[in-house]
Amino acid sequence: MVAARAAGRGFRRLGLTGTRWLVESELYPEKLAAHGLECVRPNAAEREEISRIIMDELVGSTFRPEAVATLQAVIGRMRDEEGCDAVILGCTRSR
Repeated sequence: MVAARAAGRGFRRLGLTGTRWLVESELYPEKLAAHGLECVRPNAAEREEISRIIMDELVGSTFRPEAVATLQAVIGRMRDEEGCDAVILGCTRSR
């Protein structure tokens, strides 16, 4: 559904955020590629910090301004340096 909607809206290069496990998997890259879309992942340090924020803060309902600023900086870098025209705010959660 994400890939079809992104393609339908004219996006071509999507940044992927989420837990390290999700971002390092091939789930989104494969689905996006099937719709002619490129997937850009945060670098290793960014992946670790985003995953830490999700697992250590967001899962416990902690929303710190520093975490928001970190995510905004990663998304901005992917836009400015890697040409992303959209971002997926992905996450995985086990129950």
